[in-house]
Amino acid sequence: KQKTAYEIPKRDWSSDVCSSDLALGDAQISQKKISEARESYKQAYEAAKRMLKDHPDLEWLPFVTNRIHEAYMMQLVRENKHSQALEVAESLKKSTNLPPPLWYNLACVYSMASGKPVPGIKQSPQSLKDEAMNCLRKAKNANYFSMPSVVAHATKDTDLDPMRGYPPFDEFLKGLKN
Repeated sequence: KQKTAYEIPKRDWSSDVCSSDLALGDAQISQKKISEARESYKQAYEAAKRMLKDHPDLEWLPFVTNRIHEAYMMQLVRENKHSQALEVAESLKKSTNLPPPLWYNLACVYSMASGKPVPGIKQSPQSLKDEAMNCLRKAKNANYFSMPSVVAHATKDTDLDPMRGYPPFDEFLKGLKN
């Protein structure tokens, strides 16, 4: 069995540590092995949380763990496990220096969770939409929407469909097009 990232001694870590379960999950997605991918992402996610707690001194670790958290979150969304995805999203939002695409993906998670009642979600659809807007604004402030192709994608992205007709979102999209 291949060692998980957490089992690798600290002296052996490199910038691609934690990637074995992440890469395995990505490969399983391409092979349509959904439940196996979720388990691989979950293993990487759990190991990343432990490493962040045990080794806060490693400057590169938050970047790697954010990528792992994002992969796990998006897998949960693909499986319509929105309440679990929101838990990961809340954890991610506590990180500093999130890259712009991650803010966009967080917005998508909040948007999809706002679309219909989901067991286990305590937030109202309105508060989920508001949180999606906060994430979109952070992505914009980080220049995520600087390319026309990214703006075009946002206007058609079905993950954001629950936001359509919501005045702050419609205004936001209008502002991106101008």
